[in-house]
Amino acid sequence: MTAHHRRRRFHAVAGHLVRSALAGGMAVVLGLGLLLAPAASSATDVGYVGPKYDGATAPTGEKPQSKLWFNDGLWWGSLFDTVTKDFTIWRLDTATQKWVNTGTVVDARAAAFMDTVWDGTSLWVATAGPTAANTSHNPKVERFTYSKTTRKYTLDSGFPVSIGPGGVEAVVLDVDSTGTVWSTYTRDNAVWVAHSTTSIRAWTKPFRLPSTAGQTTITPDDISAIVAYDGNKIGVMWSNQADNTMYWATHLDGRPDTEWTIVPAYQRPEGADDHINLKGLVADDAGRVFGAVKTSLNGAQDPLIHLLVLRNNGSWTSHVFGTVSEQHTRAVVMLNPAARRLYMFASAPCCSGGVIYYKETSIDAISFSPGLGTPFISNTVNANLNNPTSTKQAVNQSSGLVVLAGDDRTHTYMHNVLGLPAAAPAPTVTSTSPANGATAVPVGAAVTATFSKAMTATSITTSTVTLASSATPANRVSATVSYDAASQSALLRPSAALAPGTAYTATVAGGTAGVRDTSGLTMTADRTWSFTTASATQPGTVVFSDDFASGNLSNWSVVKTGADGTTAVVAGRAELASTRTAGAFAYARKDLATGLGDSVLSFDGVTVAQGSSGATVTLAKLYSPTGTRFLTLSRVNGSGLLRVDLGGVVTTTTQAVPLGAQVQVAVHVVAGATPQVVVELDGVPVFTSTAAAVPANGLGRVLIGTDNLAQAFRQTYDNVRIVRP
Repeated sequence: MTAHHRRRRFHAVAGHLVRSALAGGMAVVLGLGLLLAPAASSATDVGYVGPKYDGATAPTGEKPQSKLWFNDGLWWGSLFDTVTKDFTIWRLDTATQKWVNTGTVVDARAAAFMDTVWDGTSLWVATAGPTAANTSHNPKVERFTYSKTTRKYTLDSGFPVSIGPGGVEAVVLDVDSTGTVWSTYTRDNAVWVAHSTTSIRAWTKPFRLPSTAGQTTITPDDISAIVAYDGNKIGVMWSNQADNTMYWATHLDGRPDTEWTIVPAYQRPEGADDHINLKGLVADDAGRVFGAVKTSLNGAQDPLIHLLVLRNNGSWTSHVFGTVSEQHTRAVVMLNPAARRLYMFASAPCCSGGVIYYKETSIDAISFSPGLGTPFISNTVNANLNNPTSTKQAVNQSSGLVVLAGDDRTHTYMHNVLGLPAAAPAPTVTSTSPANGATAVPVGAAVTATFSKAMTATSITTSTVTLASSATPANRVSATVSYDAASQSALLRPSAALAPGTAYTATVAGGTAGVRDTSGLTMTADRTWSFTTASATQPGTVVFSDDFASGNLSNWSVVKTGADGTTAVVAGRAELASTRTAGAFAYARKDLATGLGDSVLSFDGVTVAQGSSGATVTLAKLYSPTGTRFLTLSRVNGSGLLRVDLGGVVTTTTQAVPLGAQVQVAVHVVAGATPQVVVELDGVPVFTSTAAAVPANGLGRVLIGTDNLAQAFRQTYDNVRIVRP
């Protein structure tokens, strides 16, 4: 048993570790509007001291649950009443930063742990005690109605509804797009799910997910969590410490209970622990579900707390929040979609708590700074703060962000408030050499524009040059060059997504050389601008994307090998290879649901590591929806030149793919009356054709690797994307 396995079950009451000393001289304002306690007892105190909770243990736990919600312009919470020994509904008075007890009882069981959801109309609560053999600890669901007049909640008739036979570690709930309320918990070494039926007071019996994938060996310590996402789905994540995997099951709203898809979300030795906190978004290209989870790893630099992100194509990526040496625990993730910001809060040191820290990052380019993070709730008297909790709701400038925690040594609540921006910061643009006035940019003049975030419509200077970016066209930037009252437009290359911090040079067609345009300006050459991005631009509609973070090729429709051909994911890259000199093949194929009349296929990295002299190695093949091949990209071994076979017409470019070098490849395919194919290598167009070989119904299938090669080969691929403009 690992060290983390031995200690993770301790609540804050189990031991009193002395917290790490904080750096002195805390600033009065931290980050974006962090509010500090008005009467701090020392320079290290941050946050507001709340009521006592004598008689309860760790009432701000468990990890997947949320104790707070935002409604009617106010923050609310389910807190423990030390007088009545009940959990009741409290209101946060923002003027005094004091919690006010409204007296509405949520649960009279002092041992209960509860999860709350405000669905915009009603308050839903799932609550249970922790002892499986105790029938009085059974999980229950409640619904409360809110009165704006009295600012109080009333339990609806017919509630609570019992949804299980005995205590569970953590019951979690959410509401799907049809109004069905779902819950999940683990019990008897299994994951259980239940939901409301034709009546909100009528529930199914708890049932296990129909597939046994990931469920047959879970330990008594494992937990599950549930989240509504994408506007029409419900998802369940659970830990399986027996096979070192965090699993994910998804269900389409309104479909039968037997229809679930189950996949590993994260899998590696000691990769699972019983810490899960989920948040969902609706149809967001940056991610559908975000999960703060924990590993059981023990190396000082191993990831301990990390963020899992569900991508559009159903795969998961992982982003390290903190390492084992930093000892974070019980992490909570929060989303501010309007400002495109993500926040994670965690206690440290593990496991009896100390300080609540936080880090924030862009939702669109997730990256956490190393270290503990910024102290968010800290107090010299309440020195064992643990189990941060907040709301399931997305937050914004109007709501702010409130996090609640507790100290089980002093039995005291504490909270703090983070002020939030209204929206993502406007792009900042700087121009250099030459300075631009209201006149036209001289021929050959360079303008450098630096973008602080994903680009939106903005001007470099008045009526001179405008660069703009939006979700469409995909992975490209529109440019408008203004000459007095008239303008010319073009697409800036490359067609691949603009990477953060990378410089690009773009040429904008200004008209036919020597011909006066409508503004009266004679065009003698195209205009060229160079620009860099400080963060990635928003992509278009992503049809398919695989960065192979899942560790396999499960996102591909067909994966086949022959003879000694092999397919694998090595260091986050797909590797297809064979050592046989004849007869072997290894390929992966992606079949699209419909043909794409306008699409961009891109590879952030393609490497040909091995190939025989005098023959070619296939990089990719493109097919129509009916399976007719119309384009093949190959590397000519020996010369290394990139070769394009479009409808049987073979063109060998003058650009090489050096053996063992990683190159970027992009193919833009346009079908219809004016078909076109553009192939780019490392962002530079190397092949352009308007041949009619492009099928009328466009791109329908992509193949990587080789399905017919009679020689030894080894090639790798990274971050394959198909984007529709």
